[in-house]
Amino acid sequence: MDTDSQHVNELAHASLVVMGEHLTPEPYLAESFHYEGNSKIYFRLRKGCRLESGKEVTSDTIEKTVAYYLDPKNESSFAKTAYERIKKVEKINDYEFRLITDKPSPSLLTDLELMKILDLDGVAPGTRPQFLRGAGPYKIASFSTSDIQLERSGQPCLPLPKIAKIHLKTVRDDLSRYLKLKRGELDLVLNDMNYRKVEMIMHDPTLPMSALSTDSASYAYMGVNQNSPNLRDPRVRLAIAKSFDLPELIRYKSRGFAKQARGMLADMNFYANLQVPVITRDLDGARKLLDEAGYSNGTNGKPPLHVTLKTSAGIIPVENARVLMAQAKEAGIIIEHRAYDWGIFFADVKSGNTELYTLSWTGITDPHLYFDLFHSSNIGKNNRTRYKNAEMDKLIEEGDSALDPAKRRPAYLKIQELAAADLPFINLWHPKNTAVFRKNITGVKVHPLGTWRVILAMSKDQDDPR
Repeated sequence: MDTDSQHVNELAHASLVVMGEHLTPEPYLAESFHYEGNSKIYFRLRKGCRLESGKEVTSDTIEKTVAYYLDPKNESSFAKTAYERIKKVEKINDYEFRLITDKPSPSLLTDLELMKILDLDGVAPGTRPQFLRGAGPYKIASFSTSDIQLERSGQPCLPLPKIAKIHLKTVRDDLSRYLKLKRGELDLVLNDMNYRKVEMIMHDPTLPMSALSTDSASYAYMGVNQNSPNLRDPRVRLAIAKSFDLPELIRYKSRGFAKQARGMLADMNFYANLQVPVITRDLDGARKLLDEAGYSNGTNGKPPLHVTLKTSAGIIPVENARVLMAQAKEAGIIIEHRAYDWGIFFADVKSGNTELYTLSWTGITDPHLYFDLFHSSNIGKNNRTRYKNAEMDKLIEEGDSALDPAKRRPAYLKIQELAAADLPFINLWHPKNTAVFRKNITGVKVHPLGTWRVILAMSKDQDDPR
């Protein structure tokens, strides 16, 4: 389930669809797809796609893969979160089939990117084979906890990758990654280099490596527990948001490699409401809201607002928290910061043992995520801020009841306006995706979702600028 494992899966496996640069599903092993009514998605497979064993990918392969994901014995993490609405694979012929759902499931196409098509011959349900082989552009030659070797599989229905072999290394220290890249021990680092080093590499032509970045669909936010007595008043939540100077934090801490967020969805998303304003710093406005809510504005003699912010103990979350604390203090808001090891921190977030906390979501595409995070039925699950609003529930259900994106969009535009007014999340930023690479690596691009499929178009020249 971790991000790096999913990135390896993008190279060693293949799915029916992938998410394109505009955050919409595009055919991959499927040649085409379209909705039929409100509960069927028709697919036509590319002819000639092969599993690693050499067997052709057919509708029968898809049926077995779907059944394997949904079989409770296999305990797939995606079965309940993404695929439980699939009730049947209706095979038309070897290359055509329909996925039939029990009700409209507009996010299913997006979720199918995570469903890798598997070679299940000889694999019994509930077993834990060392490899689940698939139909990807690469195959796993060997692996350990710190080292994975991939070899080009020669998948005939997909473009042939230009690089025949890929050696993936685990390098846990940012400085070590930089030095290994400089010495030529690494060729490419995707989204794992400190922004300060990325900036330095971009502005130093004497180095043997280059860097580039692009806007991403990831999202950093501050969760606001609606059950906290200090935070129930929306004026308080807005006052906190107005106390932050996010452009300055982005400029100095992220070296400009982020974009202030107006909401959960990045501006490039089809469903994004670009009319929702970005909250700008307004200390006078924050003090006025605090006064109206019964807290100190610096002169009214009322008690100051005092809240607790929890983060993980990582260097970057801690540094960002310190900046936000200092900025809020200028509006008279006292934020007490507490940092914990990840396991303890995340357990507190899930149980609601927080007032404020900072987290992020990676690569948001379909707005169905609003159901998980803001619908009242998910309080105690993914609705970790305990947010409850009947109007929000109604709009989310409306957005999830149609398949046509144009028909879904009006509901999500209103959802974003309501979220901006209620502030269950205080929007922070969309971090940029980055690539740092040796200058003999060509064809380098960065995808808004950070996918490693961009490697498929890269090549390595023999001349190495050491």
